[in-house]
Amino acid sequence: MLKRISLVVATSLALFGCKGDLASLGGPVEVGVVEPTASPSFIVTPTGTQTVSGKVDLLLMVDDSGSMGDKQELLKKSLPALVRRLVSPNCVDASGTVIAPSNNGFCATGHLEFAPVNDLHVGIVTSSLGTPGSDTCVQPLVDRKAHLVTTGPGGVPVANASAGFLSFGAGGVADPTQLIDDVTALVGGVGTRGCGLEAQLEAWYRFLVEPNPYDSVTVDADGVAHREGTDETVLKQRHDFLRPDSLLSIVVVTDEDDSTVDPVSLGGRGWGFANISFPGSNAPQNGGRGTAPRATSACAANPGAPECTSCGFAAACANGSGPSADLCAVVENDPICSTTPYYADRDDSPDARFFQMKRRFGVDPQFPLDRYVQGLLSAKVPSREDDHDADGRYTPTPSCDNPIFAPALPTSADQELCHLTAGPRSQRLVVLSVMAGAPPDLLHPNMTAGDWARVVGTDPAGYVLSGIDPHMLQSIDPRPGLPGPSSANDADPVHGREWVTQGELQYACTFALDAPRDCTTVIPDDCDCRLGTNAASPICDATVHTLQVAAKAYPGVRPLRLAQLLGDNAVASSICPSPTTGPVTVPGGNGPTTGYGEAFRRLGNRMAMSLLPAPTGL
Repeated sequence: MLKRISLVVATSLALFGCKGDLASLGGPVEVGVVEPTASPSFIVTPTGTQTVSGKVDLLLMVDDSGSMGDKQELLKKSLPALVRRLVSPNCVDASGTVIAPSNNGFCATGHLEFAPVNDLHVGIVTSSLGTPGSDTCVQPLVDRKAHLVTTGPGGVPVANASAGFLSFGAGGVADPTQLIDDVTALVGGVGTRGCGLEAQLEAWYRFLVEPNPYDSVTVDADGVAHREGTDETVLKQRHDFLRPDSLLSIVVVTDEDDSTVDPVSLGGRGWGFANISFPGSNAPQNGGRGTAPRATSACAANPGAPECTSCGFAAACANGSGPSADLCAVVENDPICSTTPYYADRDDSPDARFFQMKRRFGVDPQFPLDRYVQGLLSAKVPSREDDHDADGRYTPTPSCDNPIFAPALPTSADQELCHLTAGPRSQRLVVLSVMAGAPPDLLHPNMTAGDWARVVGTDPAGYVLSGIDPHMLQSIDPRPGLPGPSSANDADPVHGREWVTQGELQYACTFALDAPRDCTTVIPDDCDCRLGTNAASPICDATVHTLQVAAKAYPGVRPLRLAQLLGDNAVASSICPSPTTGPVTVPGGNGPTTGYGEAFRRLGNRMAMSLLPAPTGL
């Protein structure tokens, strides 16, 4: 299995009693670091004019699924370099070249790259939002609701995070060393027991943006999901963490693609794609588990074609409650729907459903990426009441003021949640950093259209993947152009080789562990080379198959595509450290090049553009 997902029994319900399909909002958005170069209809440009700040609100979204332990260890070693750089900037020469770290904010030679940050908030949310409405990830540990992490290893509270986050200066922690210790402790408290269907994008969106974040999702007797209540913990923590005049820096750290399901999509039945047994499936497999319906034949060639839809509509068409007559005619006459309308069990692992969904299923129950572009750059965003039409299409009306660009935020549901006033923050004061699965050499600071094509394809919104690097293709089967399963484990320097996955996705990249891990002596979910599971994987020792010698990451297509859409408001790096950097340190500067030092160096460079300039003489 790709990841660990928890299960409770749920009633199997007919899924497709709805009309139509999902729609996206538009194409790429290019945003300049100073002013937007384009303003699509769903982006309302904030009126704030503040472009630099001496305050930083740093929010980390850390994947807490079972395969993240080794990456969290690297994060603990690498993140302190960014924190040190913010509070004690580098000394640079006239050309901006780093000379050395400053000494308590002073330079013996050269000058500070920016003014020391003396007012810093650091908070962490995880990727575990459960899978609302479905039978997976329903326990508290796997539905952390986008609440801030306040404990360290073993669940021990971090004293300085009692408010939900760490605060440096302005009445908070005064010692940078203590701040770094506390940050490291919070990362250690994230853990690896979270939901295996990760909500990397929705987690930060709910914490920072959603005007009225729901408290729960219920499914009625007709199988329709409804979002209920308001999560006042999110409102209160957001109010306390987010300042109206800070540089907001969001860091997404994950080794898998975004697997967020929009529970009310598809007429309120989108939640079914997160179910272990697909609701209403008449193809019981694997001891009774129903598999998901396949897409019509048109989807293989062009997922955007009008004839591309789901074979799952057949039952609804038969009883007259299905989609339009034209689509019903397509489903009833399609050769796939007529012969093999449901996937075989091997091809429908519930935790590997969330890739190329329109091509594979004929429908896509995920939020379009425009939701997150809008959430980071628009002064207006939709409320829960006006983000879908009656058929479950995501058609957001930007009716609410975005909390990111508001000066005063509510703390409870009985206060005004939608209509806020405009604050001073401009788009320049919002930065997203994505660290996800990709060959390290594909991502660099000056990405061109051709560079991005190698990461996400020529036109991912139009389902055109030409030009993509084969390591970034999401596939269960071995991919053309890469060493096959019979090759040596190190045949490919990026990811080892392809392998027979038994329903798991192929890797985007791998990297050597500091020390091999014996999977017979550790908790099974923390080891990828358990006997009888992934023994054929290239991250397992070729001789002792239960010995894990490398860590892996899957193609992080959606988070990286979001970084592309955000342009200069985003920084993208691989979660697999580059094997070419070696155990060296940046001469005189803050931060090692090993681990994630290079990723945080790039983020620090982008943040420097939006921080206050250093006073003369420092």
